[in-house]
Amino acid sequence: MFTRLSESLLRLLKGHTRRNLANMFAADRYAQLSEQHEAIFRAIERQDASAAQRAAEAHLDYVRRSLHDDAERAAREAVSAALAENDVQGVFVETVAGGGK
Repeated sequence: MFTRLSESLLRLLKGHTRRNLANMFAADRYAQLSEQHEAIFRAIERQDASAAQRAAEAHLDYVRRSLHDDAERAAREAVSAALAENDVQGVFVETVAGGGK
């Protein structure tokens, strides 16, 4: 039982990781991430520690917000899918129990 639980958790973690990476490198986000990385690099290149720190903090805030937004969207989609599945099953049960009305 522990092995199955571990395997399920690992599959779940891999799925979330894959989705997070895919979402972070979507076209609209990729441009913002590239700009943020460039700003960090330029500040380091200028040896401007405070600008590099501000740019890195802004970048990390963006990533945190993006991951949080993605998690919220995934949770909403999971709830929607579960509700839709329950509706479909309910219709099936009503149809079978009601004689195909």
